[in-house]
Amino acid sequence: MSIEKLIKFPRKHEKSKEDIAVVIRCDAVIKRNGKVDHNFCYEEGGVHFPFVSMINRAASKSVFNPARVNGTARPVYFQYYVLFIKKGSTTSIEVIGNSGLEVDKYGVDYTSPQRYSVPGGIFGAGCSYNKHITVNAVISELGTVSSVAVEIDNAGDKCTKYLEESFKNQKFIPATYNGKAISAFYSELIFDTMRRQ
Repeated sequence: MSIEKLIKFPRKHEKSKEDIAVVIRCDAVIKRNGKVDHNFCYEEGGVHFPFVSMINRAASKSVFNPARVNGTARPVYFQYYVLFIKKGSTTSIEVIGNSGLEVDKYGVDYTSPQRYSVPGGIFGAGCSYNKHITVNAVISELGTVSSVAVEIDNAGDKCTKYLEESFKNQKFIPATYNGKAISAFYSELIFDTMRRQ
């Protein structure tokens, strides 16, 4: 099933007299069978909450094409974003299958790096509980991490060091453009450091 077909426009906003353009960026853990194990959208408060709710509801029923490496399905963090557009009485929803972070460079048809989902352990140990931590990295065309930067106020040396070392050891499927592996920027928000891994 396509997640794009399952997402509904929030009724309250659909009936609004104002035009709407909302972009919601999400990460989903896609299992080997293509089902969503976990879906997390970056914008969640205030006006964005109804849109995120619609995405999460659709994600729980969606089946994706699983990531494959040498023919073998692998569980990964898959990044995508959703455009909610309302002009007059016409609404549209579009799901773009990349993080949107390299659109200016590659357009919408590239595939972002995908981090392998590895069971066990806590990704973000040493960091304060429930802090919003962004980890930025450049992923090479070989799927290796070539640079890492942690963004958070008052993260502390222990947290920053752990995340940098941990992220350097993560394995990725590299980004692709026109069928070729490319080096690309990757950014992940570690929302709840005690649950995300």
